Amino acid sequence: MNSLRRTSIVYAGLALFSLIVALVYPVFGHGVYSVYLFVACPVLGIPGMLFYWLLKPWVIDKKGYKLFHNTYNFGIATIVCGLLVKGVIEIANGASDIVQWFFYIGALVTAGGAGILVSIVLRGSE
Repeated sequence: MNSLRRTSIVYAGLALFSLIVALVYPVFGHGVYSVYLFVACPVLGIPGMLFYWLLKPWVIDKKGYKLFHNTYNFGIATIVCGLLVKGVIEIANGASDIVQWFFYIGALVTAGGAGILVSIVLRGSE
């Protein structure tokens, strides 16, 4: 199975798992749900599948692609973990200052991945 297809299947599977968690968790939380759990699903699905289907075919063979791939995936994973933790804490009617760091670090790492991608594209056009 090629890398593009595998990556898309993994992102689709994780998005589906996230949706199942968002639908099942409120059953155990006495009917209380969190928007953050539902937001995790499109955050996984849209950048994961759409981005790779549009961009990956012409970037995959370039030098530095693997660094971009790993950095970008780590950033998305960090943001999704933050969304899931925030959702669980919200359902439990709690609060935590540490959850915001998931978003800051995830956004920074994802932006770093985007910077690597821009560098790959600019270097490829020379």
